Amino acid sequence: WCLGFSGAGLACAAAAWTGFATGRTPDGTFDGDVLPHLIGRKVLTLDALSAPLVPLVALLHFLTALATARTKMTRFSFAWALAGQAVRVAAFASAGWLLAALLVLGAVPPYLDLRRRGRPTRAFALHSGVFAGLLLLGLLAAEVFGGGLLAAVVLMAAVLVRAGTAPAHAWVADLFEGASFGGAL
Repeated sequence: WCLGFSGAGLACAAAAWTGFATGRTPDGTFDGDVLPHLIGRKVLTLDALSAPLVPLVALLHFLTALATARTKMTRFSFAWALAGQAVRVAAFASAGWLLAALLVLGAVPPYLDLRRRGRPTRAFALHSGVFAGLLLLGLLAAEVFGGGLLAAVVLMAAVLVRAGTAPAHAWVADLFEGASFGGAL
C-alpha cells in the first residue's frame, strides 16, 4: 500500500510539474482544487525553482520504498516514509511561515521514531530545536527589517544546522544509527 500511495503522490507531483512547465497552470494548481475554496486563498503553489524539485522528491521516496529489500521490511517504516514524503513535497510548494511550519514538522517523525525504538534523542532534539529557533528568528527578522543581511545570516545558520554541516552534525549519526530506515529518510 505504501508503493500505491507513494506512486500516486509521484503521479500528482509529475502532473503539477507538467502543468506548470507547459503554462497551463502558472502556479501548479488547477481550478478543481478544494483547499483554496475552503481557506479563501491558494496555499500550496509552485514557482520556477521548486516546480521540478517536487516530482524529484516524490520519485526519490517512491524509489526508496520500491528498492527496500524484503529483509528490511520489518525495519522500514512505510507510514513514516509516507508522512515524510507528504511534508517534504508540501514544503517545496509553500513559502513563508507555512514553509517554516512544514520544515519544523518534518523533524517530528524522526524524533518519534527514535523514541519508539528506545534510542537517545537528546542530540537530535537539541539540533532540531536550534534549527527551529534560528528559522523562526530569521523569518521574524525578515518581516521586521524587510530582509537584509541579519535575516540572511540567521536563515543560513538554520539551513546549516538542519543540513548537518560541521560543527552542527552530531545529530546525523544518532538519527541514521538509531531510527528506522524510513524514519531516517
